[in-house]
Amino acid sequence: SSAMSLGAPTGSDACLSIVHSLMCHRQGGENESFAKRAIESLVKKLKEKKDELDSLIAAVTTNGAHPSKCVTIQRTLDGRLQVAGRKGFPHVIYARLWRWPDLHKNELKHVKFCQFAFDLKYDSVCVNPYHYERVVAPAIGGMQGGFGGLLALTGLCGSRLHIGKGVQLECRGEGDVWMRCLSDHAVFVQSYYLDREAGRAPGDAVHKIYPGAYIKVFDLRQCHRQMQQQAATAQAAAAAQAAAVAGNIPGPGSVGGIAPAVGLSAAAGIGVDDLRRLCILRLSFVKGWGPDYPRQSIKHTPCWIEVHLHRALQLLDEVLHAMPAAAEPGPLL
Repeated sequence: SSAMSLGAPTGSDACLSIVHSLMCHRQGGENESFAKRAIESLVKKLKEKKDELDSLIAAVTTNGAHPSKCVTIQRTLDGRLQVAGRKGFPHVIYARLWRWPDLHKNELKHVKFCQFAFDLKYDSVCVNPYHYERVVAPAIGGMQGGFGGLLALTGLCGSRLHIGKGVQLECRGEGDVWMRCLSDHAVFVQSYYLDREAGRAPGDAVHKIYPGAYIKVFDLRQCHRQMQQQAATAQAAAAAQAAAVAGNIPGPGSVGGIAPAVGLSAAAGIGVDDLRRLCILRLSFVKGWGPDYPRQSIKHTPCWIEVHLHRALQLLDEVLHAMPAAAEPGPLL
């Protein structure tokens, strides 16, 4: 095919030479043996679909220089693919391999011409890495380092003049975040770190950051401790609830009986989304929101941003994996 790079194999070649060629284009985020298994598995599935295999080879070996067709595999029951004992969403696995090694699963959006994109929920799933775009801004102001921003900017026309240079986010150490307000107007931040510093309940306040201020807005260690505590609380509450429902007599120091079990339901209801909130900074420009302002939701402000902190999300993953399966509460699954 004319779209292929010089010397690239075609779908008619032996699996081994195709795998070798595709391995040469990987981004290096995964270890070699995992990458090889993932690519071998895909090539074998496509061996009977030569045109799709040619599309994959063309897309990968030319770095998406030309439009290419969908490259599809069968959707599994839970949507995930198992490679070398690890499960993941197929379009994310191959996008990480050949395009963005640090990709988070929520950052992919399919291009308009993709007919079998993962989100379309068809029986076949397109895994062509060039049929997806990454919806993450690598820099907002001067934001660099181990986090990416997921932008949700609305109603910009009037606000843009007021925002000016906006904010600069700086990653320090392993993942602490400091913010400098470069705008001529205040910026409003939801930050669990600032809640603690101000003596407010977590998530209770929105903090006003004045022009010219340089302030710490996120502490990785504190976040890690909070997620460990919340996960442990949810786990213990779910176990106590189960024991109360079963009528087991509680041990020393534990809470049992029907009434306390009702009180425990809130703690047992802590889910992954609650823990993910600890790993997110939300900020609005010019106008505040929340209990201290007329606007109750950040979505009612003229312009707002969510910053997803990658290092914190990695730690959350570790915390969830470390939880004993037997005691794991339902909402955390």
